Amino acid sequence: MRIALVSPYFHPHIGGVESHVLALARELHAIGHDAKVFTTKYEKLKADDSIDGIPIRRVHPRAMLYDTPVTPALIDELNAEKWDIVHAHSPPPMSSYYAAKACSRTGTPFIHTHHCDPEIPSLAGRAVSWVYYNTYMKYTLKHAARIIVYTESYAATSYALWKYRTAQIPTGLDLERFNPKVDGSAIRKMHKLGKKKVVLFVGRITEHKGIQTIIEASAHTDPSIVYLLVGPGQMRRSWLRRMNGLKVADRIIQVGKVSEQELPAYYAACDILVLPSVSRLEAFGLVLVEAMASGKPVVASDMPGVRDVIEDGKTGLLCKPFSDTDLASKINAALSDACLGGDMGRNGRKLVEQRYSWAVIGKKIESLYEEVIAESKTGKKKTAK
Repeated sequence: MRIALVSPYFHPHIGGVESHVLALARELHAIGHDAKVFTTKYEKLKADDSIDGIPIRRVHPRAMLYDTPVTPALIDELNAEKWDIVHAHSPPPMSSYYAAKACSRTGTPFIHTHHCDPEIPSLAGRAVSWVYYNTYMKYTLKHAARIIVYTESYAATSYALWKYRTAQIPTGLDLERFNPKVDGSAIRKMHKLGKKKVVLFVGRITEHKGIQTIIEASAHTDPSIVYLLVGPGQMRRSWLRRMNGLKVADRIIQVGKVSEQELPAYYAACDILVLPSVSRLEAFGLVLVEAMASGKPVVASDMPGVRDVIEDGKTGLLCKPFSDTDLASKINAALSDACLGGDMGRNGRKLVEQRYSWAVIGKKIESLYEEVIAESKTGKKKTAK
């Protein structure tokens, strides 16, 4: 099959959507398909590029709105070639809309992966989101032969998705890169961790990821525990003041952005991963799967999507969103009971092997492509789920 993968941003930009699309492209090529990535051209990146033999076409945006590339030129770029299927990803949202417009003109089968609901945390942002939901998103979803979602609970609680036909396929993972045998000693040495217990956070340093909750929770855990925050972004001044007020600043280390090659060693160096997200922008939590693949227990917010990844008490622990005391309690429970933490780590690895390897996920997506292409040839119409 000739497959166009549309991603608003792509490597070297870092994020869950970008990682997913890159891994999917690699798996499709490994299976034997011809996949090409269409994305946004920003800064001094090349318009035509490649990664691991995967061709990339970067399209100039007309504008940027709330970090969302507006790229109407994507329509002509996609239609300059013939595709068996176009598979778009969001958020940010507008690239999927232009992909849907391109496919409606040519009759090419169109699939959309809804990684999470778009959300802009401000009064003006909420107004923009509402307008988008009722215009561009409605068009995108209406014209998609299938809408891929990671979990049932997220789709069931999404205002945008309830009346459309969805297919549940989670993201996958490279189980060779992330595994319990990775050596984390160099990371421990680099950050002078010694034999201290380490709580790891991986993700953007933003409010919706629950950074404030981590800071507050650290004051309720043993003073010897160190918190590593890995990912791009800057700590807010109010967070830094709060850290000083709680006298935990020396226990919270902001590592910053790390490379793909370094990341598995950070999981290996930690004792537990936390993901106390507080927003529907967290629809799955790839970092949870990476940590479980690394044999580490996890603690995450009990929210739609995220709760489907964790088997509470077996592969990790769920905590109340916004609750620093509950997060601290779950961290203490996992770290104080070596048997519990070890069992959850081993159970997590088994679960990932069964459910999240790219060999499994790639076949599921390939089967969905074949199903949608067959439907388009017979004229079968998409119906509500």
